[in-house]
Amino acid sequence: MSILVTAVLAAVLVGCSSGEETTTTEGESATGTEETEQAAEASVAPSVMASPVVQALGEDIEVVLVGAGFEPGQELRFLVTTNQEGLEAVSDLTYDSDPEPVANSEGAFVTAWAAMGRLADKGVITEGVYSVVVADTENNPLATVAVAFYDSEKPEEEQPAWAAVGGGE
Repeated sequence: MSILVTAVLAAVLVGCSSGEETTTTEGESATGTEETEQAAEASVAPSVMASPVVQALGEDIEVVLVGAGFEPGQELRFLVTTNQEGLEAVSDLTYDSDPEPVANSEGAFVTAWAAMGRLADKGVITEGVYSVVVADTENNPLATVAVAFYDSEKPEEEQPAWAAVGGGE
């Protein structure tokens, strides 16, 4: 194994130290760098994570959302679709975020979000998996993250298998 690694390293080093040189003019270099930076910016899609991902229902539940890849200074909204007795509704639950979800100079944010607790207490959020959509101020979806809630009042044998991920009470 070490012979193979040594041979690969030697081949790489020989390739790097070849006598070939590349020259670029100042204009070519700047354009190449600009294109590389634009490609890097365009390839970063907004993303968001939630913690905890699985937790017991209750009025004091809180979800921490962390995101990256957004436009610096961009104001964000959190949308959740619920279904209560066949009535589907999309709710903007940004009001209960602390701090307000605004991307920093690097396009990242973190916020604690307690709105799900009030909805769970009212029976709007029930046991199941919900998609939290991170949207811009015009409600255009930018990223999505799933969060799951289980009813800790149920006997253990009636709990969904994924509830064990939440660690119980």
